[in-house]
Amino acid sequence: MKKPAANDPLLVAAVLGVIAIAVLVYAFVHKPSPGNEEVTVDQLLKHPKAGLEVHVRGFVKPGTIRRSPELTTFVIARNAQPGPVRHHGAVPATLVDEADVVLVGKLIDDDHNWIIDSHEIIVQ
Repeated sequence: MKKPAANDPLLVAAVLGVIAIAVLVYAFVHKPSPGNEEVTVDQLLKHPKAGLEVHVRGFVKPGTIRRSPELTTFVIARNAQPGPVRHHGAVPATLVDEADVVLVGKLIDDDHNWIIDSHEIIVQ
């Protein structure tokens, strides 16, 4: 019985076909989550979608930080549109006016007002 040679065109085509199918399956299954991409507050609020997981970046607007034991609120802005933030959880001591922050959380629609509902603050 003859052994298939490594340069057999049928074998090469079969191997390439299996590789192509594996790449397609990986590309289909392993799509990056939109929430894992960092966007600016302007980009986020240009086309808002309620419930969207977000990593959003902006600067803390001066005079907007309000702290309580359960909730911290403030406003972030980048260039134009400000985004109100409700934060649940630990607040870094470096969260101050004009701090460059990335917030991790969800965008919610509170009676036609878009709010970033954050559970993590990363001060840059």
